[in-house]
Amino acid sequence: MAFLQEIVALGLLVLCMTAAVSSHSRHSRYTPPNVVRLTDAFSHVSIGQEYSTFFGGSNTKLLNNGSSANLALDKSSGSGLVSRNKYYYGFFSAAIKLPSGLSPGVVVAFYWATHGGKYPVNYKYAPFVVSFAEMEMTGCIFNQTAIVTSCSKANPSSLDPVDGPEFARLSKEQSVAMDWARRKLMFYSYCNDRSRFKAMPPECK
Repeated sequence: MAFLQEIVALGLLVLCMTAAVSSHSRHSRYTPPNVVRLTDAFSHVSIGQEYSTFFGGSNTKLLNNGSSANLALDKSSGSGLVSRNKYYYGFFSAAIKLPSGLSPGVVVAFYWATHGGKYPVNYKYAPFVVSFAEMEMTGCIFNQTAIVTSCSKANPSSLDPVDGPEFARLSKEQSVAMDWARRKLMFYSYCNDRSRFKAMPPECK
């Protein structure tokens, strides 16, 4: 889940090390808390209809009539998708399967950050393939010709798909679940990278 700014870009980039979790540990130690999920409020979208290839050409493959996609990284190029629409803000979610095998130095990115180049990519194990499915994307679409946005309160026909208190603040249960996910699954956070960022952005406070 992530909030959008201008365009949604997904890519397989040479950035930082991914955390590996065995299937055994996933089932025995990583059962997530049961909370209300915002993803239940939206339908899945067609990747083929809502996204176009951003870079990587042949390393991007649509599957299952465009409902899922594989992105690959090899010595020649990474790959990426970009939303066809631009957004003022919105909601994004996807089921992401990380590259299998030995893949330090590789990360699947919505935007992000590095780990100081500590783990270089070993292309002996390329191509590294990631899968995207169950994609959800909705929000206030940017229209540079419109005087009033489609989601503006000043627009009588406005229908803001992400309006409401559940999108403004996490519930107590969701905050607990977020803390659980960070402790169990998060490998890196730029909010903790004091060696690279002397001044932390507002969202880290």
